[in-house]
Amino acid sequence: MPRNVEIKARIESIDGMTGKVAAIADQGPIKIVQDDTFFVCERGRLKLRAFSATEGQLIFYRRADQAGPKESFFIIAPTSSPDSLREALSLAYGQAGRVRKERILYLVGRTRIHLDRVEDLAEFLELEVVLSDGEPQEAGGHRERAAPRRRLRRSARARASSPLMPHCPPELLDDLADALARVRTWAGVIEKKPGVFYLRREPFLHFHLVDGGRRRADVKGREGWMSLDLPRPATAVKRRAFLRDVQARYDERSRRANASAMTPRTSTSRPGFRRSP
Repeated sequence: MPRNVEIKARIESIDGMTGKVAAIADQGPIKIVQDDTFFVCERGRLKLRAFSATEGQLIFYRRADQAGPKESFFIIAPTSSPDSLREALSLAYGQAGRVRKERILYLVGRTRIHLDRVEDLAEFLELEVVLSDGEPQEAGGHRERAAPRRRLRRSARARASSPLMPHCPPELLDDLADALARVRTWAGVIEKKPGVFYLRREPFLHFHLVDGGRRRADVKGREGWMSLDLPRPATAVKRRAFLRDVQARYDERSRRANASAMTPRTSTSRPGFRRSP
């Protein structure tokens, strides 16, 4: 089965990174629009990547839930009917999430450098190396990624606080489906992307993979962000506790919003000044 190794970093801006990547690239830029649909899959991960109405790929892969460089085993099956295939797989297995992105591809030797603008989420840098048959990850992937990674980190100043992809992939939230379904019913809550929730116009709840592959939820209450450790799969007891904590933060924010709405506004009009009708 083919293998690759990849690592992702969240970046401040693709515009600020493009010149640095182009300076070390052998080929590129190549612009690619991707529409990824993830499906429930117990034996690995399954996604349909659509490039257009007549071109796509069904990709099955296995990858450890961990931070840092990740080795994947994958199989790609091309399709000329991604829309009908998405409908069939959604009915058969159920969707776990959908992610749309604009990707700019550069090549540096065997390393693929991706600059991704993910819709309603953030911008990311990804380094990917496809391994040869029998080639260990440490021998090939590390060497190939090391030089461009060092140069890009120095020049682009990727966020030191989030050197790895911070957000948990939607397919790793399937065990929280019942709890997240409840969250979606709360007034003012908007799910901008799978697993990324806003309360009215402000961030409210999202998920991370942290060191060791642990999963964490961050929820914002009246006093700021609170982190909740969420082992996967989450037990029924853990899901109920998670939902109680999230609802408590929701209630805090809602009470504050209601109190602000009820507070009379102080007039800024000066004596003798009359506003135009």
